[in-house]
Amino acid sequence: MKPQVVIDSYRELMSRNRTVVMDVLYVVERDTAAFETARTTVDIVCAGDSLTGWNNFGPAGQWPYRTYPDFLHELCVPLGLQVANGGIAGEISNNGPQQVRDYLDLFPNARFFIIGMGTNDLGTWPDTEFTSRRIVATSDGWLRWCWTKASSRSCSTYRM
Repeated sequence: MKPQVVIDSYRELMSRNRTVVMDVLYVVERDTAAFETARTTVDIVCAGDSLTGWNNFGPAGQWPYRTYPDFLHELCVPLGLQVANGGIAGEISNNGPQQVRDYLDLFPNARFFIIGMGTNDLGTWPDTEFTSRRIVATSDGWLRWCWTKASSRSCSTYRM
């Protein structure tokens, strides 16, 4: 069975049972009442650069292409998990820690964070080896910071 057929069947079942199945929650919509209502239901937060989202370019329908949180959400719908997309086009890894801090506050009940940054660093620092080491060092800093925050929030953080 194709994934979209499964998702459509799931949505139909939830509709019959009067259960709300939400779409991806986009940070670009953070000033809306719907976002404010839904932000505490988010389970998975995707933070990062344009590979994650274009939230600084307006509504998702105007983005140049769909990004991975949309496809992740399709897989999460049958599990009842809500995904938030916090990707910022052009973002560099140095800004990652602040983005994560903001999203920890914005999505207080999120259980998982997916952080993907570094592709834009190559435009700023074109030496691939140097830039790769910077990205790893910066990511290690985020993980350490998130680890301490996660411990205080009683949620799990996985290191790879």
